[in-house]
Amino acid sequence: MFLNVEDAHVRGTLRIFATLQKKGVKTLSSNQAGPSSPMQAERILVSPLLRWSQDLVQDDDNHPGDTYIACEAALFKSGPYRIIHKGVVLAKNNSFIGTLDLFWKIFPVFGESVPSRLQMLYDVFTILVYKTVRQSSRKSVNILCTNIQQAIEAERTTQGWNGLTAYSRGQGLP
Repeated sequence: MFLNVEDAHVRGTLRIFATLQKKGVKTLSSNQAGPSSPMQAERILVSPLLRWSQDLVQDDDNHPGDTYIACEAALFKSGPYRIIHKGVVLAKNNSFIGTLDLFWKIFPVFGESVPSRLQMLYDVFTILVYKTVRQSSRKSVNILCTNIQQAIEAERTTQGWNGLTAYSRGQGLP
């Protein structure tokens, strides 16, 4: 999933976001056409978080009250990122990670709740990145965070065993 996304940080974030979605792409009524390709389905799935330039022009789902990250590039390509809050550009950054960090901080600054479709991804960041909470009220988030933490610990253990930790400290290879 998201194999066509150019930036590894964006791709990883979107994969986590998609994993946490319960319903995925919006249910379409029988008289509406579905996504024309897997890439279009992926684009629709992540639109609450990230939209590309073509979405900003063509998408009927843009609402003036939305808060999201906009990428000024072709679909799934890297480019400058903007944070859009209620139709106003609040920040522009070339780094997705920096933009995402600022994006999460906008909600408490304005005294607003994180939108429900983004809440589980926000919980992952508060547990694993910011470390401001230990667990989520959502079981799927806790399971994913536990799996990620176990993978990180396994990587650390493996690195320590084969000498890479010593090497990274400047002690040379074993």
